[in-house]
Amino acid sequence: MDLIDWHTESRGAGIHNEDAVVITDRHVAVIDGATDIGDRRYGGQTPGRFAMEILRGAIEELPADIDADAAIDALSATLLAAARATGMKPDAH
Repeated sequence: MDLIDWHTESRGAGIHNEDAVVITDRHVAVIDGATDIGDRRYGGQTPGRFAMEILRGAIEELPADIDADAAIDALSATLLAAARATGMKPDAH
């Protein structure tokens, strides 16, 4: 799948943007990375930015004929695996 465009823009200098619009030849997605009010970082990124970057890449790999439920499942699994790979414990409540 070819990435046609992706865009992210912060609200001002020094603000880490956690949202993106991704456009491929098969899919269009809006990613809203949840803002963490703490100071945690994963690979030097805020949790929301980390999630946005992982999902941005994963959307490029989705098959053209995937339905919404399967896409959500696939994207969730990709994000969970990436989070675990950083040592994050996303299953802990």
